[in-house]
Amino acid sequence: MMTQYLRTFINITPDEKKSDHVYKEAIEKLIDLDPWEEHFTRELIHYYIQQGNKREAINVYDKYKTSLWIQLGINPSKILEDMIKNIK
Repeated sequence: MMTQYLRTFINITPDEKKSDHVYKEAIEKLIDLDPWEEHFTRELIHYYIQQGNKREAINVYDKYKTSLWIQLGINPSKILEDMIKNIK
């Protein structure tokens, strides 16, 4: 139930509110609950990009990529890889 509430919150939050700390906390909680759902990782990376914190965006990506490889033996999607290439 909490996951559904948080997903709804993320999906209905207007763009101008996506820089709020509460939005970031909701994304982080969703990642804790479902670490393989790449959508949440992309949202968190986008949050850090909007904050001007490219280093943290790259850290989130690196952590996700490493975890995917170690746990599942797969790489992130091309969409996520391209997102990171654009900020480096």
